[in-house]
Amino acid sequence: RYNIDSWRSSRLTIDPTSGDLFLSKSDQHKIQVFDKNGTMKREFGSNGSAPGQFSSPQDLDFMPDGTLVIADNSYLHFYDANGTFLRRTGNGRYNVSVARDGTIFSYGYLRNSEGDPISRVGNNNSGMSISSSSKAYFTPEGDLIDIYNGKIRIWKRAYRTKGLPTP
Repeated sequence: RYNIDSWRSSRLTIDPTSGDLFLSKSDQHKIQVFDKNGTMKREFGSNGSAPGQFSSPQDLDFMPDGTLVIADNSYLHFYDANGTFLRRTGNGRYNVSVARDGTIFSYGYLRNSEGDPISRVGNNNSGMSISSSSKAYFTPEGDLIDIYNGKIRIWKRAYRTKGLPTP
């Protein structure tokens, strides 16, 4: 029903509770929500820098408690599944992935459930790091996967070091 071509810089995620599809629309600074049949249910968001507004939403994912995390050009925004703004943090942007335990990956860092940095993934000096603008995904086991120079990299969770991933 919708021209997906116009969504070139968009990301999507599925609400694990309702099955609704949440789609970021960067060029319009909005999130659109579709039901399982593809019918648009609602949209939320507007352009701006005030709390609850977006500067081109780039990526989104759900926390285990059902909170939606949206990364834009400046912040991580936290919303409930109905589109009600909860809070934001300046610790992260561009991309977001959430592990089953609530650990967040955004802007090259592992973060706690509030978005505060825990640890940078990799070591910049060795060239073994995830770029701040790269999209990475958590596996069910908590490992991170990214693509670098055409290669898939898996960052294994090192449980002996408090769960921080190592290449």
